[in-house]
Amino acid sequence: MADRVVTRRVDLNAPDDLGGPYDVVLSNFGALNCAMDLAPLVQALRPAVAPGGVVAVVVMGRFCVWETLWYGARLRRTAVRRWSGRSTADIGGAAIPIRYWTPGDIARAFAPAFQPVSVHPVGVFLPPSDLFARLERHPRHLTRLMRWEMRVGNHAALAGLADHHLTLLRHV
Repeated sequence: MADRVVTRRVDLNAPDDLGGPYDVVLSNFGALNCAMDLAPLVQALRPAVAPGGVVAVVVMGRFCVWETLWYGARLRRTAVRRWSGRSTADIGGAAIPIRYWTPGDIARAFAPAFQPVSVHPVGVFLPPSDLFARLERHPRHLTRLMRWEMRVGNHAALAGLADHHLTLLRHV
């Protein structure tokens, strides 16, 4: 597959020529949460994605049930950090600005060049990674939550409650 897959490191706030045309472009693990404005990236993707090609973006959502309940019960600010849509993350001693995009934010930013195809919640029943280790100690509970997670994966309305959401967009 190495001859068919290209990986790129891109400054999402000032992307260069991305090459292409690509049939699929994927941004995963909340990388787009580090982009303060999606317009430069969309501008760079227009010529890089083949007509009919797909852009798949997975971002951390603005509201996460797990985070709100877990940290709220402990009276920690982390419980509400996403709600305003902006926050900062301490990475290696540097404060990095973070944007929490909604599926609607993504659809508007990518329009009209890219049309939304579908939205999928990721992490409605499964907790964020910083809480996941606690759950792994209870395999039966983890298995049950994984089954529930699989059942809701196509329910776009639940994306607003999930840790992350996946938006698929087609280049028109």
